[in-house]
Order: sequence, then C-alpha cells, then structure tokens
Amino acid sequence: ANGLGKSTFLNTLNFGVTGAVPDPARVFKSAAEYREEAARPARANDYFSGRISEMMRPLATVSVDLHWPEIRLSVTRNIFDEGATRLEIDRGAGVETLSIEDGHDVEKRYQSEVLQATGIQNFAQFIFLFHFVLTFDEGRHLIMWDDRAITTALYLAFGSDDAAAGEAERLNRAMERESSRA
Repeated sequence: ANGLGKSTFLNTLNFGVTGAVPDPARVFKSAAEYREEAARPARANDYFSGRISEMMRPLATVSVDLHWPEIRLSVTRNIFDEGATRLEIDRGAGVETLSIEDGHDVEKRYQSEVLQATGIQNFAQFIFLFHFVLTFDEGRHLIMWDDRAITTALYLAFGSDDAAAGEAERLNRAMERESSRA
C-alpha cells in the first residue's frame, strides 16, 4: 500500500551506500551530472526533512555493510551531515576503523575502497549502477525507456572499460549541445 515507507527505505539504503539520494524528477544526462545533483547535501536534507522530525535529527544515521570476497566495508552516515562519518574495513586480518572524529577523510577512503573492490573507474558510475540498475522503485526511471541511462549501463556492462562509458556520455552531451545551438 502507499505511504508505508517503501521508497523511503530504498532511498535511505541508497544514501547509506552511495551518499546520494535519488531524484526521480531529474532527467538522466550522465553519471557525473547525476552524481553532482543527487549527492548535494541539500538534496539529502530536503528529502529527509519531511520524514525525520527535528528532534530526532541528531540520532538519524544509517549503517550499511558491503561484502566482497576479499573485503567487508561497514559505512555509517549521519543523515543530516555531509559524507561518511565512520568506516570499518575488514580484509580478514583484523578490522581497521576510521572516523571523522579522528581526523580521517572517511568519505574519500570509502569511495576508494569501493572502487578498488568493484573495479569501477569512478564513484559517479558506482552511484549510477546502484541507483539505476541494482535498486528499483516505481518512482524511478525505467532504464530500458531511457536512452541515456541504458547506453551508460550497456557500456559499463559490456564495454571494453569504464572509460568508454564516460566517453560515450561526454560525446552524447556534446551532440545535444551542438544540436541545441543549431
């Protein structure tokens, strides 16, 4: 039924993993542009403000564990703060813990570890894959009906390397701009 919080749950999961909140009203142009919009701190604030009371904001966090054969990452984000606040890295020989209280750039390290574990070239492509391919909700674009999104997904899935997906996006955006100028 409507109003039970299914979309809010998925968006919180997406935020926990990617640091970005999907915006179904936005037209997909490229992974980089999508990341720039969806990962804005104001985007998360706007989205969660109507869902979490003012009194509960200091307690509002999300923690997610991601597992690969060679590594486990446990990332924690405060809903109303920018970036990851805590990260546990477990490679099987002990757990390394980083936190912003200790002066670590937790978000940068998290993104680096995710890219190394997935083999994806940049974090914008990871956000794209997570939001458009790995999670789905009725409010999102259907990837098969969005030429730009399906092109990016196909390049990432079958392209010779992740750079090809980025180059295809760049060329499509350049063609659109020139078409508009004409």
